[in-house]
Amino acid sequence: MNCRTRVKKARLIQGWSKRKLARKAKTDSSSLAAYEQGNRDISLKMMKRLATALEVTVGWLGGFYCLPEENLAQKVKKYRLIKAWTQKEMAQKIGLGRTTIQKIESGQTKNPNQTTMNKLKNIIFKF
Repeated sequence: MNCRTRVKKARLIQGWSKRKLARKAKTDSSSLAAYEQGNRDISLKMMKRLATALEVTVGWLGGFYCLPEENLAQKVKKYRLIKAWTQKEMAQKIGLGRTTIQKIESGQTKNPNQTTMNKLKNIIFKF
């Protein structure tokens, strides 16, 4: 099930119209319709607002719990998305630069130095 399907499913379970959810998520009905129909991508910021309005987690709404964890890049990205953090927010929370997170997630940095690994372990592997 993809994000747009989950938004619609959660909205219907609540018994809400698109208009009501749009109001609660501080967006407009046409944008919500575009999200549900798959005509517009849902930003992480909007996903947070929809999840809050629908009383579900961003991890569930985005289907992030199902993401693979076969390597460090995938683990870092999965954890970040479940927490609904941008790369910049994650970097700030663990004391790294945004470009460091970006390079790890893209696979450009496969073996970070020990300091970076310790910072990642302290937050991700407690998850």
